[in-house]
Amino acid sequence: MSKWTNATLTADGQNLQAQLLDGGGFEFTKVTAADSSGTDKLTLTMQPSVIAGKTITVPVLLSNSNLSAGFTMNQLKFYARKTGIPAGDEIVYAIAEDETGDEIPSESDSPGFTIDWSYTFQFGNATSVNVSIDPAGLVSMALLGSPGGIATLNNAGAVPIEQGGTGAVTASAALAALGGMRASATGDDIPTSASDSTSISSQLSNALSNIGRVTQDIFNDPTYPHAYVCSADDINAGVSGLPAAGHWRILYIPYFASNEGWSVQVAVGAVANSGLCWRKASGTVWGSWESAATATPPQEFELPLADNVTALYGCKYSKDAFGRVLVYGAVAPQQALESSSALATLPAGFRPSSEQRFPGICATASTLAESRAIGVHPSGQITVRGGDVPSATQYIAFFAMFPAV
Repeated sequence: MSKWTNATLTADGQNLQAQLLDGGGFEFTKVTAADSSGTDKLTLTMQPSVIAGKTITVPVLLSNSNLSAGFTMNQLKFYARKTGIPAGDEIVYAIAEDETGDEIPSESDSPGFTIDWSYTFQFGNATSVNVSIDPAGLVSMALLGSPGGIATLNNAGAVPIEQGGTGAVTASAALAALGGMRASATGDDIPTSASDSTSISSQLSNALSNIGRVTQDIFNDPTYPHAYVCSADDINAGVSGLPAAGHWRILYIPYFASNEGWSVQVAVGAVANSGLCWRKASGTVWGSWESAATATPPQEFELPLADNVTALYGCKYSKDAFGRVLVYGAVAPQQALESSSALATLPAGFRPSSEQRFPGICATASTLAESRAIGVHPSGQITVRGGDVPSATQYIAFFAMFPAV
């Protein structure tokens, strides 16, 4: 994500301020995303502004709804007009630029793509800043869903009736309803001399922020209000409380009422480290780290067979991460076998602590398959039991699983 720190007033913006020295005010009318040539590609949604001392912070939301072709956003342009001037006569008041820019995908390539920023205008001699919101631009509770929560959308893209919606209002209609919001500043807030510098600082905060190496305070805080991705380690940054020693990449997901806690962290091992872990907060207290289940197929080995049988199918054995041995196959006897004859022998480390019995099949060319018991012994021997095996037998099949010693 680009930094968007290169922001300036345009010449038209400076002229607008000069006109306001005689009184009156001005209002922001729209914010657009433009490419490197300055061509407007998308109009953003202005959301309710925030006043803090001598600044106006204008939150804006970019959505690719109805965007037919993607583009690289290299400019953010803020339009404004003097209060009382007819609509359509606004000028480009300020421009924030970034040479690299951000790739904005089309709606078909990435449905529901959004980015939000907070952009702060600071006036050098401001004593007060007035923010006005056009009531027509407000979103009603019917559009937002249940109070204190985040509404889901039905198959039509609308807030369901049971959550306070109409059942027929689309997400694009809600975004359009936000379009009338605008912030204004009175003439008293405009610099009166060249020494009164007007600065614009871009305080851009994305919905998901990459905060680099996390501090201990943020890492420990399950009430931190913003989602983030970061690096953490107990070596360079000296962060404690990680799932294990080494380097980790952390994803933090807050609860919508972040002051209540109930957040989640996911940690992925990095560099020479490995593992996937997660933990969640019970209220404002973090729980223990849990390891996500990961597995690779266990290595299989050829089963050492007795001299009186040959391998027909399979004849493999293995041991999984939980110490369970799997042995299976079908062997062809070279002669008649007495009950308790050995078919194979498992090596040490793959043997049970006591004798195990499993069902097996003995099949001949002239008769249907007959059942036989298969014994697996602490010595490692695998035997056929429950009756002799005729010389005409085509195969003996078996499948066994048991915990190894």
